[in-house]
Amino acid sequence: MKAVAAFGQRALDPVIEQLGSPDPMVRSSALFTLRNMLRMRTLDLPQSQARVVSVVHVSLEDPEFMVRSSAISVVEFLDNRQEFVPVLQKLAESDPAKLPGTTHLRKFRRS
Repeated sequence: MKAVAAFGQRALDPVIEQLGSPDPMVRSSALFTLRNMLRMRTLDLPQSQARVVSVVHVSLEDPEFMVRSSAISVVEFLDNRQEFVPVLQKLAESDPAKLPGTTHLRKFRRS
């Protein structure tokens, strides 16, 4: 993932395309690649970060907890992460993966 992330702008479209995969592991990996791109600062165009913000919003609604969890990890590296606070609060309170009687998300289990 880090090797792909190093390509930055050139790899952005192919990575985002992977978010359409039916395999949640592929979608999760694509999000971690986006996270690495942001962390490594290889996305230097404002419109690229705007695209990442858009796909993270969609991924936070993914039916698979693993994908939602990966999307949450991307938020940390976004410049405008404050806009995600309401969505993250809602997930913390009502995500289907939340354990009864808790206010935090449980860790995903691999099948």
